[in-house]
Amino acid sequence: VEADLAVEAKEQQVREAKIKGQIKVEEDRKQLVSAQAENVRAEADAQSYTIEASLRPLRDLDANVLQMLAIQNTDPRIMVSLAMKELAQNASKIGNLNISPELLETLMKKSK
Repeated sequence: VEADLAVEAKEQQVREAKIKGQIKVEEDRKQLVSAQAENVRAEADAQSYTIEASLRPLRDLDANVLQMLAIQNTDPRIMVSLAMKELAQNASKIGNLNISPELLETLMKKSK
């Protein structure tokens, strides 16, 4: 009977040791996940700061200037289309406007 109790006690100790080991593994994993999340946040903050710092000089520029900077290397048809849009926005100030069929044809052609 004492031998059975000793075996039972030893088995109980082994089970408790396994549980403690699993708890330790999970605690370590929790710390790892927390550290990884903190690193991801720090990287995102650094990228955000870099982007903000690089765009800061553009903050005070006029929207039209920014638009021209954005399209400076684009298809000329887009620039003409934007100019026509600008004309349309100021249509009340324009008496007559003649647009040649050639211009419209050029705008309608697909770029090659």
